[in-house]
Amino acid sequence: MLNREKRRKFAKEAKAKGIPKEYVDAYLTMLAGKNDGDLIEDGMKVMVNVERVKSGKNYESMHDRYKEFINQCDGQVFTAHVEDNGLVSLKESPEWLFWEGDLIKCKEGDSDGCS
Repeated sequence: MLNREKRRKFAKEAKAKGIPKEYVDAYLTMLAGKNDGDLIEDGMKVMVNVERVKSGKNYESMHDRYKEFINQCDGQVFTAHVEDNGLVSLKESPEWLFWEGDLIKCKEGDSDGCS
């Protein structure tokens, strides 16, 4: 959960990048509605929800390198790193940032990946 200072910093950075205020507000509202048990924590094992990412309305306009990464990470387990802005990077591939909803948490002891 983002505290007031982090929410303001996130909103300021988003504004500087040209992200519409409605998108920022929607993201912050979505974060506020999550239960602590739903949150992805730093160091947690996760998988990219490839199907969900590919079904996004902006997927086709994404950079080719990003789409190539998404295609290659199907079934791979990564280590999450929660950034200051609330987005999640993957320690094994830190150049990409993800919204928590695009990741699947792994349960401890899962030998076949995540559920």
